[in-house]
Amino acid sequence: MRNVRCMLLFMLAGAVTGCHSGKTDKSAGQPTPAVEAVAAAPVAPPPPHKKPHPTPAVVATAKPQIDDLIGWNETEIRTVFGAPTAQEDHAPTKRLVYHDRQCTMNVTLYPEVETRQFQALNYEVNADDGSAKRQQACVAEFSARLPAKPLAK
Repeated sequence: MRNVRCMLLFMLAGAVTGCHSGKTDKSAGQPTPAVEAVAAAPVAPPPPHKKPHPTPAVVATAKPQIDDLIGWNETEIRTVFGAPTAQEDHAPTKRLVYHDRQCTMNVTLYPEVETRQFQALNYEVNADDGSAKRQQACVAEFSARLPAKPLAK
């Protein structure tokens, strides 16, 4: 039991002084004063565990894709891309035509049955020179205008 006490005192006090094998001083027949003083000293409880401050959540965003345009209403499309270069009305559809440098994007809008609000159901992006490389660049140019969307967790 005395050895356990010395080990506990050693761990709490962080000092080895006074803790020995638990034998008493033969001359006095009493425990050594150093052990007695350490044993009598009140032991402060350990400080409460502090939780780290939460770091602000970083919202991860996905790189927008041109397919994200599907389902947008006419107002959203005009907000992002501005006024179209041309608008063609073919009841019941509308087509908004956007021309940017060597690229053309046609967005076909259909009215939703219940709200009668026009929404994008189709789009087409074309390069004016018809090359596949320029076609990819055109898709990237129009996609870059789309707002980033947060990733679902």
